[in-house]
Amino acid sequence: MKVAYFDQRDGMERMEKEPDPCGTTLFYFLKPTRHYTMSVGAFDDPSPFRLVREIFIDRKPNGYAFVGDHERWTESETFDRLTPP
Repeated sequence: MKVAYFDQRDGMERMEKEPDPCGTTLFYFLKPTRHYTMSVGAFDDPSPFRLVREIFIDRKPNGYAFVGDHERWTESETFDRLTPP
């Protein structure tokens, strides 16, 4: 698999699969806290995992609608909660 690395604003990095016109993110890395947020799509077998949180919910594509009782953070909430003051 080929990947692309992006150094994001606000001290965040992300890695994506290539070539992928959708920009499938494998993980986010928040530099200030050294916190990784992994995409379940980065694993061959996602069955051991459960959905506990959606991030950037206000930036999701139309048609995405995960069901269930879990946290849903907007872009602002994501940065507020995962970056140091």
